[in-house]
Amino acid sequence: MTHRLTRSHGGFMNTPTKRTPWHTACTVLCATVAVSGYAGAVGLIGGGLSFGPPIDARLPFGSLLVAGLALLGFVAVPMSVAAAAAARPGPYTSALVLAAGELLIAWIAVELTFIQTYSWLQPLYLVGAGVVVALAWLLARGTPRDRARCPDPVHSTSSQTSAGADELGRL
Repeated sequence: MTHRLTRSHGGFMNTPTKRTPWHTACTVLCATVAVSGYAGAVGLIGGGLSFGPPIDARLPFGSLLVAGLALLGFVAVPMSVAAAAAARPGPYTSALVLAAGELLIAWIAVELTFIQTYSWLQPLYLVGAGVVVALAWLLARGTPRDRARCPDPVHSTSSQTSAGADELGRL
């Protein structure tokens, strides 16, 4: 397994490039949310899905088209990117997954503000967004075995790492 050192929140973190069960869970959850987002967007944009005249009037510009495009941009596409990133781990996987989870939380908050109507889907997707954020944290941490093999270069001495400052660049 290879590791990449990535910069995150002012420090470095180990990002394993080998798939873990967390990557699989994240891929499945994000892809499921993305597919449902695309289905909702197609329904809104195509006119097959409506909330009813009172709620439709509270949408931005009173437009189902704008609501569908917003659903694409804030939920479906970010979750697709997160699912793809989790399926093929790389240095930005955890950041992309975190951003998608946070966008879903923001989407639900904005949705509640605009439509002012509550559905069982909102708490369901809010829990899903929380799980996505938690998975992003787990992906950033790696497994305990990963952390044991590749110590945190910020908190280790030069005798603990073979290249010392060369791994981090000139400090």
